[in-house]
Amino acid sequence: MVSYGYMGRKKISFDVKPADRIKHLIYERPEWGPILQACLEVWKESKTPIIAGSWVYKKVKAKGLKPPSNLRLGVRYGILKPVGRSRAGKRVYYAMSNPAALDRTLRELFPSKKKRGISLNGRS
Repeated sequence: MVSYGYMGRKKISFDVKPADRIKHLIYERPEWGPILQACLEVWKESKTPIIAGSWVYKKVKAKGLKPPSNLRLGVRYGILKPVGRSRAGKRVYYAMSNPAALDRTLRELFPSKKKRGISLNGRS
């Protein structure tokens, strides 16, 4: 597979579709699937196009998962873009580069139980 982001000091740029970048990140780091879902949920809940990393941290922790220390890996893969920091520098704000592609890809990779054809009585 193609690596994205930085290799040493040299930045590698590829013209790769956002869906492929998302799939590649989840392939390499499966624990980032729920983290990206939390990013999308926070983005949908917020009234602004900008989300804070701490909001995602709280959402992931509320689900009982181990939250990431930061979202820089999402930035490296081009899924998130850092747009600023708070005055104290403790909170980083991000913008989603392509939320529609993220939503589509996550639905494709993690279909809901209804779409999988699973029922409670064991019959499809």
